[in-house]
Amino acid sequence: MKILAATNNKHKIGEFKSILAGAGFQLVSPDELDREIPDIPEDGSTFEENAGIKALGFAELAGMTVIADDSGLEIRALGNAPGIYSARYADTNEKRIERVLEELKRRNGEPEKRRNEIGNNKAADPSSLGNSAVAGRRPTADDWKPAAGGCSGRSARFVCVIALAEPGKVIATFRGEVYGKIDFEPKGSGGFGYDPIFIPDGYDKSFAELGSEIKDKISHRANALGKMKVYLESINHEIH
Repeated sequence: MKILAATNNKHKIGEFKSILAGAGFQLVSPDELDREIPDIPEDGSTFEENAGIKALGFAELAGMTVIADDSGLEIRALGNAPGIYSARYADTNEKRIERVLEELKRRNGEPEKRRNEIGNNKAADPSSLGNSAVAGRRPTADDWKPAAGGCSGRSARFVCVIALAEPGKVIATFRGEVYGKIDFEPKGSGGFGYDPIFIPDGYDKSFAELGSEIKDKISHRANALGKMKVYLESINHEIH
């Protein structure tokens, strides 16, 4: 069975293929099918809605089963911004990171600080974490609600929702989250997006410094894809 990944982002496609390796189906990119991903307006109000819009729209165009994701960074002190607007917060990764750091600095009234003043993150043993693991303690819904007018601190989470669709129907969605803190400056050259400023709970390095071997076990995308992988293996004979 072939499933098309509805993205032109080579970093995402690489993560998809790494995490879903050995799942019993073939994940293909648009390049491999000689297709282009069209611009499909993502005008939903949640990650779930946007992932579903993208997956269903491209499933109709491609005539096959598709997975699509919508993901973003939520920072508690910024009222969960940038959230679903993470990719549209500025026109380059560097400017998006700069905007987030400036807004957070103004909101918290912070002087420049060193990384080891962020918190007491302690390195975890990556061998103990599976594909669906979330690094660190998962806050409750009440823990995570932004305080009125915002709140101080650098608590943050990455959210990823994967939508699985076939022509005419969104089959299912899968949500993954990873909690952590925002560093005071970008660190590391790996990863993409906001990875250089996000330090997952249980670690003292950013996603961009940890490398794909660890990130692909603990990330929000790994969490969501791990759930989808289990689901697909259970209903493999029912979709085409």
